[in-house]
This record gives sequence, C-alpha cells and structure tokens, in this order.
Amino acid sequence: MEANNGLFTTKKPAQWNQQRATLKATELFKEFETQGGAGKTDAALFRSETHRIDDGKKKKRRALNKKFVIRIVEHRLFNWFIMAVIICNIVTITVETEYVASAPSTDGGAAETPPVFQYLDLVYLAIYTIEAALKIYADFGIYWKGGYNRFDFFILTMSYAQWIASLVATGSTNLTVLRMLRALRALRAFRSVSMVRTLQVIVNALTRTITRDIIDVIILLLITIFIYAVMGVYLFGDDPTKPAYSDWASLDKAFHVLWVWTTTDGWQGYQQKLEDSGYSGNQYFAMSFIFIASMIITNLFIAIICENIDEATQADRALQLYKLRKARQQKRDMFMRKQKSDMRNLVAQQRLSGNMQELLAKLAGTLRHDDIVAQSHLSCNLTWLETYMVTLHYHENTMYRIQQTHFRIANSLAEIVDSRYSARLKEEI
Repeated sequence: MEANNGLFTTKKPAQWNQQRATLKATELFKEFETQGGAGKTDAALFRSETHRIDDGKKKKRRALNKKFVIRIVEHRLFNWFIMAVIICNIVTITVETEYVASAPSTDGGAAETPPVFQYLDLVYLAIYTIEAALKIYADFGIYWKGGYNRFDFFILTMSYAQWIASLVATGSTNLTVLRMLRALRALRAFRSVSMVRTLQVIVNALTRTITRDIIDVIILLLITIFIYAVMGVYLFGDDPTKPAYSDWASLDKAFHVLWVWTTTDGWQGYQQKLEDSGYSGNQYFAMSFIFIASMIITNLFIAIICENIDEATQADRALQLYKLRKARQQKRDMFMRKQKSDMRNLVAQQRLSGNMQELLAKLAGTLRHDDIVAQSHLSCNLTWLETYMVTLHYHENTMYRIQQTHFRIANSLAEIVDSRYSARLKEEI
C-alpha cells in the first residue's frame, strides 16, 4: 500500500480491479436469485431487465409530463388567458341576449340564435374543457377538493347539456328546456370568482355569513316581526270600514307590511292608511319597529358580514404565507438534495482521480447570487454576514477617527516645536 493525495491505493491495480469485478458479479447473481432470476435463461433475464428499465423510463416521462402540466396550470399567463376568455364569453352572451330580445320571430317566440354565436360558444366550451382536463391531469385529488373547481365542472356539464339539447331539440317542450339551459349560461360569469383571489375572499365571507352567523340574526328578525304582527292585527285590524283594515286583517298580511317596513322601501303608503284610519299612536308603533328591525338588526347583519370578510382576509393571508413558506422549504430541500448528490459525485470522482483540489477548483465561482446556501455554516448565515458588515463599518469609522487624532497630535507637536524654535531665536538675538 502507498499514499497518494491522502488516499491509499494498491500497488497492483489490475489485481484489485479483478477482485472488484468478481464481487460485483457475485452481487448481481444474488440480486437475480432474490428477484426469481435463478433458473431463467439469458433471454428471459434480458427481457425482464428491459421491461424494468422501460417501466422506469415511462414513470419518469409521466412524472415530467405531469410536472410540466402543473407549471402550465399554475402559471400567471394561463390564468390571465382563462380570465380573458371568461370576459369575452360574458360579452358574447350579452350581445346574443340583446339580439334575441330585440329580434322576435314571426310566431311570437324568441328569435333563432345566429350561427356565429353558436360557433363562438363551441370555442369557449372547448377552451373550458381543455382547462378542466389539464387541471384534473395535474392533480386529480386536489381538483375535486376545491369548491370552485366543482362549481366550474358543474357549469361545464350544464354547457354540454345545453349543446346536446340544441342538437336534439324538436318539440315545444324540448325548446323550453333548451331556453332554460341557455339561460343558465349566465352562470359562466361566476367563473370569474374562481380566477380572482380577492373575490374568493368576499364570496367565502358571504357563504359563511349565510350558512352560520346569519341564522341567529334571521331568527331574531322573525321573532320581532311576529311580535309586531300580532300587535298590529289586534290594534289595526278590528274595523273593516277603515282603510288600514286590508293591510292588518290577518297575520300573513301584517307580515307582508312589516317586511316592507324592514326594507324601508314604500312604507309611506301603509303608514298613510293608518293615518287616514285615525289610529292614535300609530307613529310610535311604526318608528319603534323600523328602529329595531331596520336600523339595529340590519346594521347587525352588515357588521357580521364585515367581521367575516376581515376573518376571511386574515385566513387568506395566512394561507398565502403558508404557501410561500412551503415553496421556500421545497426549494431549500431541493437544494440540499442537489448538494448531497453533487457531493457524492465529487467524492466518487475524487476516488477515481485522486485529486480533490482540482475538482473544487472547477466549482469555484459557479454559485449564483440567487442560489440557496446552507444556513448552518457560519460564513453562509445572513445574521453573521450582517454583523460582520456592521463591524467593518465601525472599524472603518474608528480608523478614520484615529487618523484624525493622529493628525491633530502631529499639528500640536509641530506648533510646540515651532514655538520653542521661535523662543530660542529670540534668546540668541
């Protein structure tokens, strides 16, 4: 054995390589035995190995394709393109609706849709189908977990149902169904919600308000309306000859009047009938109900919506921050895996070539400014680097002050020498 660049190699490399080849052949034979390769012919072993390699290539190719599709679906330009298609579709539906409404047919029904709108609808349908197919291929499980994705798929299904119905529609009943399906195309405008994150925050807040918090407010409002309805029937529904009797004769009519008072839209007519009927104190009845139902409960409803929007906004910010941290962690993990792989390759090359310094010299200067570095090393720690830069700044400032002090001392010494020299000249004169 002799030393070579810090490693030990044998004096007989040929004999060592032969022993290494023997060990490798023994390992391959054991691997064939564990995989059921014993007793097979060379052709069978070759076919099985070929199939294994082909399966690995197919899996790798499928993973690359899926990763490419994910990058396309999550790209900003793709989302902008789908949003532009949705806007164009809304404009097309608007123009088509105005055309059909302003050009009735001879039999009194709606006018036939021009072929250009049918072709444009097929183009939009094809784009939506391709979008849904790409998202499903990118991640099947996550696609069906998203509520907006399920809503988009429902709209896509209804669009296909409308297209199929337009092909087979013959009778009046089928034409009615076709008109209903065409009317449902207006739901495509809601697809813009799934493309704009801020709209999703508002919709989530409204959904939570309707499904959870608003129930208590609605119950409180109904109880208030019920109490005032019973009171109104007994106070204003006793005399059929008075004008207000038709509004307060029964509980359902009283509910209707009080609901109008809740919205404060058109309540003056009902209040005028009470004035004409001569009921004393009806103003206090109306003012108290409008104050409780319209001002307090309605504002309470608005406050709940604002609170839910604020909570949804905070939740969205937390989600975006989590995604950002997760992306950074994935990038950091990818860098660490790449770093370990490069280090293994370097060690393997160093074992073969025996010169590690040359390999490190090749890597010098290859680190880019946007590459992630390991924070565990002191020289790569941002806090340490910042502290070091601040220390250098203080060091430079200190050196400047020392220089200024040195200059002052030199000037003072020069003045002392000059004054002594002047005094000596005077003494000699």
